[in-house]
Amino acid sequence: MPYADSNGYAIYYEIEGSGSPLLLHHGLTMSIDDWRDIGYVEQLKNHYRLILMSPLEHGISDKPHRSDAYTSRQRVSDIVSVLNELGIDRTQILGYSLGGRAALEMLAYSPERIISAAIGGIGPVSKEPSPIKQFLKRGVDAWLEMVKKTSWPCTPEWESRTRENDFEALLALLNSPMECLRPYILSTDVPTLFYIGNNDFNYALVEGYVEDIPYSEKFVFDGIDHIDGFLAIDMVLPPITAFLENTRL
Repeated sequence: MPYADSNGYAIYYEIEGSGSPLLLHHGLTMSIDDWRDIGYVEQLKNHYRLILMSPLEHGISDKPHRSDAYTSRQRVSDIVSVLNELGIDRTQILGYSLGGRAALEMLAYSPERIISAAIGGIGPVSKEPSPIKQFLKRGVDAWLEMVKKTSWPCTPEWESRTRENDFEALLALLNSPMECLRPYILSTDVPTLFYIGNNDFNYALVEGYVEDIPYSEKFVFDGIDHIDGFLAIDMVLPPITAFLENTRL
């Protein structure tokens, strides 16, 4: 199985398709299989060499219980280690939610490795406490019950993957401070797309905070919440792919 070593932690990744590199970084409690299930891989693999990585705690990557394993700089190390393992100097990146946060961290701390970034469901400022922390504290059954009340396609396969999460590690991740990244990326020259629904609980982290970031674009989807910002692929993917195509090398 393909792994990269990131400061002693094993980071799992998979490759799909061919073309210029595009790293896909999913959100909290999600899986690289979600990119497949929702249709992203099928629509992107003929145009890009897709790098699907499982960040720490997710999938079959390591699941440390220490909050200092989930710092911004560690997440950057996780991505850089995968790129180094593959011999890739620079990549485009598509990140959603926590994955969008990871993309922002790359812009802050390792921008020379990023060609352009599409960032969904998150902005460059932080919010404490996380709105989902209360559910994770109650364990996997409470988390599943909450998600099943949303529009997420709760298949048996998805539930099985969700139960494989280590909730102690997830809480360690959420207990790691999420610093404000806006001051770092105000000087970036990396093209960036921020996309979010106006019903997303993170909308306030985007509106008013990204408009003056150099080389950035903002796309707001009317009536879309955080879940559907990932699921509504027919709506969200066209502006994403247009941005990626316009900013690829």
